[in-house]
Amino acid sequence: MITIKRFFNFLDAINDFLIRIIKGLLAIMLSVQILLIFITAVMRYCFNHAIPWTDELTTYLLVAITFLGGYVASNMGALAKVELVSGTFKGALGKAVQVVARILSGGLVGWIAFYGTQLYFSPVIQNQTSSALRMPVKYVWWCLPVAMWLLLFTELLGIFHIFVPREGQTESAVASDTDSE
Repeated sequence: MITIKRFFNFLDAINDFLIRIIKGLLAIMLSVQILLIFITAVMRYCFNHAIPWTDELTTYLLVAITFLGGYVASNMGALAKVELVSGTFKGALGKAVQVVARILSGGLVGWIAFYGTQLYFSPVIQNQTSSALRMPVKYVWWCLPVAMWLLLFTELLGIFHIFVPREGQTESAVASDTDSE
């Protein structure tokens, strides 16, 4: 059991490292998006000259921020969730309900990850270019399958942590998390 815990602690460390990296990327992307929107507004309303590629780039940044931000939010427990059923049950039954909820959620993101990966590698995506920037859209589409595979990884870790606490977390904290989720 100690070897398994050590393995999952290693996976947690990898997950935490990925979250830190993606948080930094999200901060940069959001800053660029805000700057582009500001420049676009100034150019459009002060100089009566629109820059067409800024709208397209801010849209692509929004897509990337949404998918990658979903992964970060999921790990921080900040995603919206329905607690009507899971909050009703305590103890072993509550854990079972949490496992089922994570399996269903993992099934959904796994399905999206699988078919999103197939779509990403399809000729339609690989050969398509954007209208204003004239760049391959595959540079935008990568975030869908990557974020979904990361979310699946999070769900699998979450199932394990329903029963075994993270390093530095006590059994009572896991029980209270189970009761509150």
